[in-house]
Amino acid sequence: MPRGGGCRRRWPGGAGSSDHAQAVFKATLPPLPEHEVALRIAHRLERQRIHEGDTPTAYVGMLQEAALRMQFGGRKVARGQLEHLLATSERPHVTHQL
Repeated sequence: MPRGGGCRRRWPGGAGSSDHAQAVFKATLPPLPEHEVALRIAHRLERQRIHEGDTPTAYVGMLQEAALRMQFGGRKVARGQLEHLLATSERPHVTHQL
């Protein structure tokens, strides 16, 4: 979808923090090699860049309450994820629905 045009319909992890993504990818079974974890995080962060700049793409995220309660990486990472979601929700073109 071009920058500035419409909303994405499905984008798992589209609003997540890098620490949270790392914790999720490191929890996979079978475990992923470190280089694969790094590649997936870099790709996820690159996708998030469409929400930045002069013509950001609108984003509506549908979050399940259970996903917010999961603590991948411990309390510090979970708190960072919630703070990240709060910060991104303050952008005029971003909406998080629970």
